[in-house]
Amino acid sequence: MTRSLLLPIAALAIGGFVCAGPVRAQSGAMNGEGGQQLVDHAAQTVLTIMADARFETILKQAKGVFIVPEMVNGSFLVGGPGGQGVLLTHDSDGPWSEPVFLSIGGVSIDGPRDARTAPVAMILMTEKALTEFTRGSGFSLNGRDGLTIVNASAPGHSPAARGDIIVWSVQPAGFAAADISKAEIIQNTAEDVAYYRKQVNARQILEGHATNPQAEKLKSELPG
Repeated sequence: MTRSLLLPIAALAIGGFVCAGPVRAQSGAMNGEGGQQLVDHAAQTVLTIMADARFETILKQAKGVFIVPEMVNGSFLVGGPGGQGVLLTHDSDGPWSEPVFLSIGGVSIDGPRDARTAPVAMILMTEKALTEFTRGSGFSLNGRDGLTIVNASAPGHSPAARGDIIVWSVQPAGFAAADISKAEIIQNTAEDVAYYRKQVNARQILEGHATNPQAEKLKSELPG
């Protein structure tokens, strides 16, 4: 699989997130151990997603999934992104990739503005969505025309609805599609290097040139 390397971009706070200035690729935000904790929490998030049997088929058909185990929606989040997460990609005839570490900011979530909110996942259903999450110039959902987003957590919305990205959250209302479209995604380069213990970029990770056996639990929880 050939994918473009994600590069750092500035993330501006929009909606419920508050940032003091531009968000850059993370430098020392976590270390290898912190990265493993995030991967383990992502595995638990997958179990929560799979509690709804409808998502098994969706994940099997997905091109990738971006899992944020703990999204923050509060004004105390000054100078930082809205959440840390991992991206895994998936070929229909192959296993899930190793995780790539990403950060997200600029999304407003329904719920208490001064509290941590429960996990969020963006399920990438099309090559178009996957390309956007791995494009070399960085990624801002707000800047991509024609990318359809379905909020599977919203009342009356079915997870089976067609869209480039299906968003899952345990929040009863979760996001509005307009809020999701404001998301800014950046690569956590420092954590990739720390987790795989060598100089490595997102493209190399997704192509299988770097592995960490401690990611197997997360990969095994995702339906193939």
